[in-house]
Amino acid sequence: MPANTTLRQQLHELADQLPANATWDDVIEEARFRKAVETGIAAADRGAFATNEEVETAFAKWSVNIKESLNFAFWCDRRRIISQCRHA
Repeated sequence: MPANTTLRQQLHELADQLPANATWDDVIEEARFRKAVETGIAAADRGAFATNEEVETAFAKWSVNIKESLNFAFWCDRRRIISQCRHA
């Protein structure tokens, strides 16, 4: 969403994108998701993100080897993920 877009404009866009049978829970869920994406992009822009090793360590606490469990290269390629979020 462009930086100069007002919250009111964003809400109208959100409303236009929801299905006709959407509930308030759907609205809240989508708004929370969008806020999380904005927060994540801002953190990444500041350079405030975990290293690959920190991510591996965090998942290892739950006995998850993310190199085996996920396509690790996809999840750790921050630039691609950030770029996709910005164009969503």
